[in-house]
Amino acid sequence: MTGRRRCARPAVAVVLAVAAAVTGCAAPGRPAAPYGVGPAGEALSAPAGDVQQAYLAYWDDWLAANRPGGIPPEQLARHAGDPNLSILRAALADSAKEGHTHTGTVGHRIEGMVADGDLRRIYDCVDLNRWLITDAATGRPVDQAGARPPQLSVMTLRRIDGDWKVTDIQKPQDCARSAPQG
Repeated sequence: MTGRRRCARPAVAVVLAVAAAVTGCAAPGRPAAPYGVGPAGEALSAPAGDVQQAYLAYWDDWLAANRPGGIPPEQLARHAGDPNLSILRAALADSAKEGHTHTGTVGHRIEGMVADGDLRRIYDCVDLNRWLITDAATGRPVDQAGARPPQLSVMTLRRIDGDWKVTDIQKPQDCARSAPQG
């Protein structure tokens, strides 16, 4: 084989290792990430530093709020705004009622950003396989949904009181995944 890379759209769940998160490759007909074309043909650009920082801080807070003894739900407002903020708080309340917390981490492969007036949309292939549901009383993992393929998460950020905050999330789509040639 030559030094070319092959792109594949997995039909079954594929674990996206953190090491693979930095090797971008797009779906057939799409330029390789980063900063190619989104699923609807939208041109992606490099995320602005302050937008990307706010987006990743949003995830840090969301993970922390789900951990045992994590941050209080009120602190999610640092990086989330409504309607998303209300959805996050409701999800935390549901998890508490079920006696669940989460441990682990989420992998990111940010494919780009779209600036649309005062909105910014981050396109991120998110890997949830290392983020585990646990029993709050014992700390042991509960039955998981199984391996989950990386999801293309498109999240909208808006400036609220001068800060970028995640306010909307589109329904996740499939991510393209790269496989280095060996």
